[in-house]
Amino acid sequence: MKLNLMSISIFTLALTIFSLSAEQVLACDCRGQNPDLAEGIRKAKEKSTAVFVGEVVSIKIVRGGDYSREVRLKVSKSWKGAASSQITIMTGGGGGDCGYFFEVGKSYLIYAYDDRENLTTNICTRTTPAGTEKSDKEIKILNKLRK
Repeated sequence: MKLNLMSISIFTLALTIFSLSAEQVLACDCRGQNPDLAEGIRKAKEKSTAVFVGEVVSIKIVRGGDYSREVRLKVSKSWKGAASSQITIMTGGGGGDCGYFFEVGKSYLIYAYDDRENLTTNICTRTTPAGTEKSDKEIKILNKLRK
């Protein structure tokens, strides 16, 4: 198949128009992670409104606002701010909005913060699945910080 000059010009023009008309897409950007584990956990706890382990009871898709998922959790252990036995947090849908992907029935170590009227979390916090080597190390440090 031979491309002539006219075909190349049309393709270049179409590509240019497409590039200029595309909206700016904001990607998730997680900066400022502290490389020292204990210090990073201490600072994350200090900045967070709530730090706890909870099992996901339900996930509800919501429309409007900055967050698209409402996650209800049964709290099993709290280091800060999660005084009730169940708590609801908000997160995005994932991808460029930094939303954290939760699964019903699984437990997570959650670092949540206030954003207007909601407790929220995202992939830029230290939130992680519970029962992993990473979360076990974090829980040991959180227990030491409590003392």
